[in-house]
Amino acid sequence: MPEALVEKMERGWWRYSLWRVNTWETVNHGPFAVRAIHKYMQAARASRDDPAPLRNLSAAYYESGQYEMCMLFAKKAIFLMNAQVTGDRDSAFTTHIRKLEERIRKAEDNLPECPLQKQKERRVEILERLARYHPSMRSAGDYVTVGHDNAKSLFDESLALRIPAGEIISFFNSGLGDARHFLASLISIAHEEAKGKIPKRRYHFTLNDINKHVLTRDLIIFSLLDKLSQVDEEQMFESVNILNTIYFIYASCLMPVWVNEQLQEVIAELLRCLRNGQQPLKWIYLYEADIPFYIQALENWVSGGRVATAFTAKEVMDSTISTMYDSIYNNKSDGYWEHIGPYCNKERDLYCATGVLLPFLQAMQQHDPKLVDLSLEALHNPRGRESRLFMTHVMTDNWVFNPTQLDWDAHIDIGNPEPRVFLRFDPFNLVSRLWEELKEELPPKEQHAPLFTHIGPFFARAASAIKSLGNRLKAEVVKGDYIDVAERIHFGLHYDSTQSQVLGTGDIGYPRPDDFPSLYYRIVLSNVPDYVGGHLTTFLHAMPLLARHPTSLVGSVCLRNSPFFRNMGDFLAEYQLISSEKMLEQLTGVRIVFRGHEPVPLASYTYYCWNQPIDSVPLSKQVKARLSREDLKRWFHGLFLKLAIPMTSDHRLISDNNHMIYSPLNLMIIFRQLGHLHCLGYPAHWLSEILVPLLEDAGMLKTNVRPPHNAPLRPDQVDLKYPIKKLCIVPFVPELKTLATLFAPLLPFRLDPNHLYPIDKIQEYTFDLSPLPEDYFQPTCLVLLFWSPNGSPSGHFPLELFPNLRPFLDPSRHNGVADHGSEDAAQKIENWRAKDVIVWSTFKFDIEKQEAKAWMPKQIIEQMVNRKWKCALMRRDLWMIVRATLFSNSGRVRDMVKIGRKWDEVFKEDDDTEKDDDGSDDENAFQESDPNTMDHRMFQAAVEGIFNDSRKLETVNENVIDDDGVMDKKNKSEDNGGTNDEDGVYDENDEYDEEHSPSNTCTFLFVSTELSSTCFKVCLAPDCYPERFASSRCNNLRSACKVEASFTLSVAAENSTSHYLFKFLAWQRNFALVNGA
Repeated sequence: MPEALVEKMERGWWRYSLWRVNTWETVNHGPFAVRAIHKYMQAARASRDDPAPLRNLSAAYYESGQYEMCMLFAKKAIFLMNAQVTGDRDSAFTTHIRKLEERIRKAEDNLPECPLQKQKERRVEILERLARYHPSMRSAGDYVTVGHDNAKSLFDESLALRIPAGEIISFFNSGLGDARHFLASLISIAHEEAKGKIPKRRYHFTLNDINKHVLTRDLIIFSLLDKLSQVDEEQMFESVNILNTIYFIYASCLMPVWVNEQLQEVIAELLRCLRNGQQPLKWIYLYEADIPFYIQALENWVSGGRVATAFTAKEVMDSTISTMYDSIYNNKSDGYWEHIGPYCNKERDLYCATGVLLPFLQAMQQHDPKLVDLSLEALHNPRGRESRLFMTHVMTDNWVFNPTQLDWDAHIDIGNPEPRVFLRFDPFNLVSRLWEELKEELPPKEQHAPLFTHIGPFFARAASAIKSLGNRLKAEVVKGDYIDVAERIHFGLHYDSTQSQVLGTGDIGYPRPDDFPSLYYRIVLSNVPDYVGGHLTTFLHAMPLLARHPTSLVGSVCLRNSPFFRNMGDFLAEYQLISSEKMLEQLTGVRIVFRGHEPVPLASYTYYCWNQPIDSVPLSKQVKARLSREDLKRWFHGLFLKLAIPMTSDHRLISDNNHMIYSPLNLMIIFRQLGHLHCLGYPAHWLSEILVPLLEDAGMLKTNVRPPHNAPLRPDQVDLKYPIKKLCIVPFVPELKTLATLFAPLLPFRLDPNHLYPIDKIQEYTFDLSPLPEDYFQPTCLVLLFWSPNGSPSGHFPLELFPNLRPFLDPSRHNGVADHGSEDAAQKIENWRAKDVIVWSTFKFDIEKQEAKAWMPKQIIEQMVNRKWKCALMRRDLWMIVRATLFSNSGRVRDMVKIGRKWDEVFKEDDDTEKDDDGSDDENAFQESDPNTMDHRMFQAAVEGIFNDSRKLETVNENVIDDDGVMDKKNKSEDNGGTNDEDGVYDENDEYDEEHSPSNTCTFLFVSTELSSTCFKVCLAPDCYPERFASSRCNNLRSACKVEASFTLSVAAENSTSHYLFKFLAWQRNFALVNGA
């Protein structure tokens, strides 16, 4: 080896620690790490017997996240060092050995140890059991039947020319809405193929929407288009009738009775197919789990169904007229009138005056000739006598409400509103919306043409495209949140039901054919990010589905509050704390390809692609220059604070709803973010170091970031660095530790058990939150708040009466004398935040039952029960406790909570029946017995056995959760005889009022009911009063008592229609028998 090289190495690369670990902590590990490893490797090869280069190689590999290589070279270094030492080992030798062994241990901690199959099982469990968003007081989402954006094809010529032959070209269309983008894509594909410039390919579309009525309405339109594609050219009247029906379903609020008849025929055919388990169309694939939802929607829309009697034609007509007079629809530019043409101008005037769209002329001539003359006269005088005669004919000719315009679930959820809530659209906007982006594919517009002539060609070409593509087209229709759908596809949480049955393999996950794609060349999300956390979810869930190909794009648009953001920089800063496009690339590996146009850029589609869109480049290499270690920690902790303590969004102070920003994501998103960052190449030990401070029991986060103090955030505000301060995050630590426990198998590193709860101690708890107000407010803003009533953060008012709790939960506030009047008051707030409050964001909420279900550690529940804590829903838009009335108090945890199953138990979802001690379902324990083998003598013997056993039992302790995990059910106070003081304010000297035992009389009650089996139960609660069971409904009997023993007999009665219900109740040594016949 040349001496010059030896001298250079001794002088520079490893002998004098130029690349020691402390240097690595201050630099990126991207290209710099690669160069360092290269230099150390040169040194190791030049001096094979020297352990120093190997030690530095192990350090370099560790810092770059290559832990297997780190361990390999650390072990080699230890071997060489031990081989070279023959005598006593000095302190330097011992220090090197200790550091290498420590590095090996740390590297092992950052290697995934959970098998892939176990990871898959945990992902499925999390998807099914944990809510992704904050709950809402609404059970149904928005229903938008007519979209707001231009119909734009997801396809272009480059896809067919640049994607290898034989590959299926795949598209993902979320927020499907009225399916205009999907239909535009079919038109574009057929048009390009007809020109002969591209080869014929196979195409797969994944069509997704969260609303069952949206997808069902699209299925009706697809069925009509499929029917139209099969009509021969000479069958002109048939084609016209089908097109006319599509036109009215798509664009009108009212339709003639003869149009409704054809609609009902399609609904009946779809119901027949779906009820028989058949796919309704050859090119459509529906999931079996979604079919019941489509059936429900179709049944709502059938003649004589719920929607048929919801609104009269007169009500719909009046609401449509009223809607068209709103300023948003009435104030049109000169360009708008010129664009739709003079004939449509007259037709629109008639529509504004009557709420009626005109059928196609040939269809009117065939079905209602009189309407032809009346409509022509009304067009010339929309506000005069002719218009009134036209309206009279429409009303007497039994025009009906277009049922597909109504989402029955939303109708009930909102409280049966008037029709205009659902009919807020201008059908004449479709003239430009369906044509603007398809000028080449559609025929030229006619200036003197009715609305039908402008809209009809769009659907005619779509039907022609369906016929042209034939069996080369497959549309996979998926109901649900697109993020759930994307996560299932990305992590392979699917199985092919046909293959698993043949091969006998497991069926963990969700059924999906194996030949369906897992990567897509184009992904369009519409404006769904407006409601699911902006691009924080887009880049986390949609981008992993994007094929790494130069033609691949993800597109979305902001429609809900686009004027509120000056540009995409504001949008990224608000939702993702990203302050520049460079930071966007560093953190996500994504770059912006096409931007929206001024003056409101976000109202136009923005498109994104991978930073290095080459399939041969792995995902971990997409990020060229990553954030530094310190900047990553700062960003992650800032994201946590923004999610935990979002800015107030008070609708009462905001005149325009479009200026409100939703904060729907709960804390679970940060754990998913950790896994994604690791996939992008960030070292596992970096990620471990940014998470662990959030899990410390001390709950003090040392950081130079703060929760947001305005909305929307601007990029310069994201970059602000505050003085380093310890922030108290204790209220959020229990939830963070619980989530860390559940996500532990999915994290790219091991966590210290001290930062986790035992998995077998995490259980599902149900909290009865009734009564709640019947009020609608901002969606996805609810959290569970638990607090000690022994003290208040400020003053002597109970927490329920504070109008804004954010100042008390925000640890960055000064809380000094100027804020609260004295140092004692400020310190009281600090103490309250550190000891007396817990915030829980991850739970499911049932508005009908007014129940919240949360997976929580048993020890936290026990502490809250024993310390007599309270629980309530809190709105995070106002930071105010939800209450039924101003003076109603929140309940104590022990009175509200019902214990459920443990996380690691095997059980069926949504099965609320109680289990025996052996885990069996007590109500089904005897269902497999011969129904004729148990008579009343057997029952008497069983009851006597229970009677004897129950005499040995002591009174159930109501205040403690026992070791078997059994907890009392809620104990509602009645007639002010519960646990609240007369003044409704908790006094720290209060004790729980114990209910007295009933008198020493045995009460016999008669109950008449119809059951499918005979049930015998034993109740051991000392406070179960006989009068609570004076009911004629079996379910009231089941829910009335507090604690039921886990023993049930189910026997069939001698008579198939008459059954017996016996319930054996025990209060200490007092018993009451309930017998029904």
